[in-house]
Amino acid sequence: ASYKTDALKKGKEADAQIRQHFEDALASYSAFAKELDVVYQQAKLKELEVLKQSGNNYQYRKAYSMHLAEQLVSVFDSQEDLTNADKLKQADKIADQLGQELSEFNAEYQKIKDKNPQVSSDSTLMSLNSCIKYYRSFKESKSQYDFKFMIDGYNNAVRANR
Repeated sequence: ASYKTDALKKGKEADAQIRQHFEDALASYSAFAKELDVVYQQAKLKELEVLKQSGNNYQYRKAYSMHLAEQLVSVFDSQEDLTNADKLKQADKIADQLGQELSEFNAEYQKIKDKNPQVSSDSTLMSLNSCIKYYRSFKESKSQYDFKFMIDGYNNAVRANR
């Protein structure tokens, strides 16, 4: 029962050590997650390149739009990020690319629709159009609701691709 006589000295030392181990573990995990993300992004780009080479422009545009939308929503990791000028600049750049890609995706969809008017609407296209529409609204309004609707659009697109 030395803690009774040492004014919690040993406990405090152990606590500091435990906290340090925790911080080290978090930093280590963070570094690993970053490496994993790089590998994931490289694999994704290879996959997209294969799809592009396959000549199925419709599927390629769909997949590339999803890739860009994923990057867009991934820019924001925290509440603070929503007002961070650098994060917003990064998101704008991705949103511009996504906007261009969605018009290409839409053009490919229209070609299919022209050949076969019975073709149902593309849920991915609709959901991603909603995602970017609400990103643009969020950019103007800075409203949490617009941000939430942007994420909902992305999540609906993910569900449509399962």
